[in-house]
Parts: sequence; structure tokens; C-alpha cells
Amino acid sequence: MKKFNEQKELDQRNKRKAFIISLFVLIFVMFGLQVVISNLISTSGDKIQLMEQRYQSLMVQNEDLKKQIAQNTSLANLQKLAEEMGFKKNDSVVYLTPVVNVAMNY
Repeated sequence: MKKFNEQKELDQRNKRKAFIISLFVLIFVMFGLQVVISNLISTSGDKIQLMEQRYQSLMVQNEDLKKQIAQNTSLANLQKLAEEMGFKKNDSVVYLTPVVNVAMNY
């Protein structure tokens, strides 16, 4: 009976040791995961900030391009370009009358 009690006590000690070791391993793994996740989050913040700066830069560039398009397609600018190319403003309007061909008479 004494041997049975000693064996039972030894088993309980082994279970406690295994539990404590498992607990320490679990704590160590959780700490490692926390470090890895913190590292990933911090680098993601930098990437997000760079993307926001790029977005703002593209928005400013887009506005500048819209202004350039508006300036280049304005009527005053188009008239100036036409004059540079040799086009002149026509002051007289000529209306053409339709001529009916003989073959079209019924």
C-alpha cells in the first residue's frame, strides 16, 4: 500500500511539473506572438502613412492636370492656336443653294 501511495504521489508531482512546464511554454509562445504581431503592426503603420502621402501627392497632381486641360481647351487658347496655324476668322457667310440634277426630275 505504501508503494502504491508513493507511486500516486510521484504521478501527481509529474503532472504538476508537466503543467508548470506547459504553462511556461505557453507564456513564452504568447510573448513571442505578441512581439511578432507588434512588429507587423508597426511596419503596417509606416506603409499606410506612405500610401496616404502618395494619395495626397496624386490628388494634387490630378488637380494640376485638370487646370492645365481647362486652360488648353479654353476658347481663347484654341483661337490663338488657330491663328498661329494660319486660320483666319471669316467675316462673310456664304449660303449654298442646293442644285437639283436633271436625272432627279420626275
